[in-house]
Amino acid sequence: MSKQEDWMRIEFKLIREEAGLSVEALAALTKSGASTIRNFEEGRTSPSVKTFERWLNELGHELEMLPF
Repeated sequence: MSKQEDWMRIEFKLIREEAGLSVEALAALTKSGASTIRNFEEGRTSPSVKTFERWLNELGHELEMLPF
């Protein structure tokens, strides 16, 4: 796992917690599995870009893709 991936997971969890949402609540709002979100936050899996964007949007954030 790269440092960028670690940073992304840590930042995501902080954003979710600051929004006051549990993993289960975010899962229900985004029609995702709680285990999918939890596994991402714990570094076991990575969601698709579309799924990650859906989670961020529900938390009031946008995914921005920048050119290399």
